[in-house]
Amino acid sequence: VVQGTVLSVKERYSDWGVSYKMLLKAQEGFKVWTTVPSKLWDAYKFETLTGKEVAIKVTLKPSDSDPKFAIGSRPTVA
Repeated sequence: VVQGTVLSVKERYSDWGVSYKMLLKAQEGFKVWTTVPSKLWDAYKFETLTGKEVAIKVTLKPSDSDPKFAIGSRPTVA
């Protein structure tokens, strides 16, 4: 479980449609780039999610080049 502040939210388009990604700064100081969980998106939407304190359950893969950055996968609201 990662707790932190949402720094930004971006729309990403692919062959499978639109998805929303967020940059989250964890309380421990590292940053995570991950998909916005659908329940979190439904609760806050694009405009108001930035700046919110959230807790998500996410699988983290540390960056090879930056020890304070990770890519998140399979996020759910904690």
